Amino acid sequence: MTIISPPAPTVRHSVLAVLCALAGALTFADTAAQAGSVPEPCPNEQLRTEQPFALALPDCRAYEMVSPVNKNDNDILLPGPGGEAEDLARASVSGEAITYVSFGSFAEPVGARFLSRYVSRRDAGGWSTQNITPPYSSHSTNLASPYETLVFTPELSMGVVRNEDPLTSDATAGENLYLADIASGSYQLVGHGVKEAEVQGASTDLSHIVFTDERGKGPLYEWVGGQLSVVDVANDGTPIAAQAGGLTTVAGFTTADRWHAVSDDGLRVFFTNNEEHTADYGQLYVRENPEQPQSPLNGEECTVSSDACTVEVSASQRTTADSHGPQRAEYLGASVNGSKVFFDSRAELTEDANTGSEDNAANLYEYDLESGVLTDLTVDTNAGDLEGAAVLGLVTAGEDGSYVYYVADGVLAPGAAPGNCAAHPNESPPGATCNLYVQHYNGTEWTPPAFIATLAGGDSEDWLKAGLIAGFGIGGPANNTARITPHGTHLAFLSEKSLTGYDNTDANTGKADQEVFSYDATQPASPDNPVCVSCNPSGARPVGPSRLSEIENAASPFYYTPRNFSEDGSRLFFDSRDALVPHASNGRQNVYEYEDGHVHLISDGAGSYDSSFLDASPSGDDVFIATADQLLPQDMDFRIDVYDARVDGGFPVSVSPPACDNGDSCKPPVTPQPAIFGAPASATFSGAGNLAPVAVEPAVKAKAKPKPKPCKKGFAKKHGKCVKQKAKRSSTHSKKARK
Repeated sequence: MTIISPPAPTVRHSVLAVLCALAGALTFADTAAQAGSVPEPCPNEQLRTEQPFALALPDCRAYEMVSPVNKNDNDILLPGPGGEAEDLARASVSGEAITYVSFGSFAEPVGARFLSRYVSRRDAGGWSTQNITPPYSSHSTNLASPYETLVFTPELSMGVVRNEDPLTSDATAGENLYLADIASGSYQLVGHGVKEAEVQGASTDLSHIVFTDERGKGPLYEWVGGQLSVVDVANDGTPIAAQAGGLTTVAGFTTADRWHAVSDDGLRVFFTNNEEHTADYGQLYVRENPEQPQSPLNGEECTVSSDACTVEVSASQRTTADSHGPQRAEYLGASVNGSKVFFDSRAELTEDANTGSEDNAANLYEYDLESGVLTDLTVDTNAGDLEGAAVLGLVTAGEDGSYVYYVADGVLAPGAAPGNCAAHPNESPPGATCNLYVQHYNGTEWTPPAFIATLAGGDSEDWLKAGLIAGFGIGGPANNTARITPHGTHLAFLSEKSLTGYDNTDANTGKADQEVFSYDATQPASPDNPVCVSCNPSGARPVGPSRLSEIENAASPFYYTPRNFSEDGSRLFFDSRDALVPHASNGRQNVYEYEDGHVHLISDGAGSYDSSFLDASPSGDDVFIATADQLLPQDMDFRIDVYDARVDGGFPVSVSPPACDNGDSCKPPVTPQPAIFGAPASATFSGAGNLAPVAVEPAVKAKAKPKPKPCKKGFAKKHGKCVKQKAKRSSTHSKKARK
């Protein structure tokens, strides 16, 4: 988790003072207008003019403050280095809601924890915030966020929560899983008395929830409508000690990638046998229709497709046994409906597979559950690759599984060169390289691999977040920083290699900085594909790495990846410390949008604080960012808030900032009166308002009257006459009166 400690506010940081930073952007716009490219006026132009920075935003965007103004002096947590999955934000598919967390407690909480989770929703009048942290007693000890890793329905109407205090009448004391109805604040018991339950995946509507007890040590359960069924069983009822999704052992710890390990309808669950010293250790299975009765068998084949059935995905189709014995299969991901599953293995599972004479390198396999066909996607015909493709990991895949991106050392397509990343699994020596490939299923067959780019060994932490361990990674799409469009045609990835000729040597450190690249799979690879979207157009060297949204904890059962891409691939959002547009003048991390070959600034680019991308709606019309900069007049503190840079968005503000055209107008605003003194009289006045000016005749100057004569001693003026004064009381009498 990343927490910004804001520096002390300065005069120049005020909203009005930083308006001058927009001068370059507005001048540039005026120049373009004079050249004949006058843009159409925005439908929300008046609202944009009321905001200090909105006129510099692209796509007729305007800022909307999502998090509440009053947060009890707390920050919203940001994703980034050291962050956990539970720290991340998730936007709804409509863009009308977003969930996020804070260490603080606000918005009428019913329970307070170390982390509290919130949902903000938009309506015609603005954004409102709900604290969705469940009731929590002081004697409980769990300080983590109660909500499972961003397991929510698409519109954030329901989520899965783990709580020690009973939330329903049928729950007993102790940790239980619940399905939370966020709008009503009600709960439904999912796992009764399941110790340390951990969600492994769920259907899109959360009608099917798969979880383990005791942090993966117990059976794998699926909850469907109040009923529990065991998932990790063979067709004869024999238990299979399972790990949901993939299986990797790192430093004695067994971890897994759970990306799409449960299909979107919950009817397919992938798991791996994690019981060592067994014949099937490390083999990959899928359980179909887990809540139904077991299908009758014909030998080992299930005969009723709608009944429950367990299939070994990694079974060999070779006619001869593998000479080096069984090899583990590593689950890498699946299509959202579970019809295609991807895994790698050092075993030669097909007749055309080559994993080396000693089975030292892995191949990438795809198993089609509809046809029952196992395919080696990485058949290596290059005689120079003695160990075949040497696949290092799956970068990501499209939702339907028709596009798949992976990294390998082998030469599988023209343009690639032999790599050596696998030779150094725990380090990134200078000069280590490997190849990025894409393959496409055209509805009939898989096309040959297409070479995209040569990556550096140091890039491995972005496509295998925990690095390489003996040829197996624990990354995969759930934890990698690479982002993809739903159809899989566009890929965004990071690399410290200079793929386009731009000198990415850091101007301060002298080391290569990672840049953001975008690749279009519908076009052939070329010097312009992939394109570096974060390389400074001025040619200036970077002052820090650019990044996509990320999570550091690769062992987490990450369920959701932020939408850096719009679903059609036309917009890509990323963070960078470089000034990629003229009016990004603050030298801080800013949020950018790449669209139609141009880079646009989404954050203000003028404040004293970093800005971070959180998430976007599928269309990209809503871009949620977090910053301590005051982007709207109602933001009166320097705490981190969530904003929505929304196309045609914005709400009226009470005060319109004056134009920054001279020194006086650029001065900071007067410090507001503290609330303890109440509202000023002008704010509470009730009446007709200011009167219209009336023409008045000039007054005639009167003659000065003579000064009156002073009275004699002992006399004083009274009603125009001199009257004798009364004697004064004694000092003793005055003292007695005061006493």
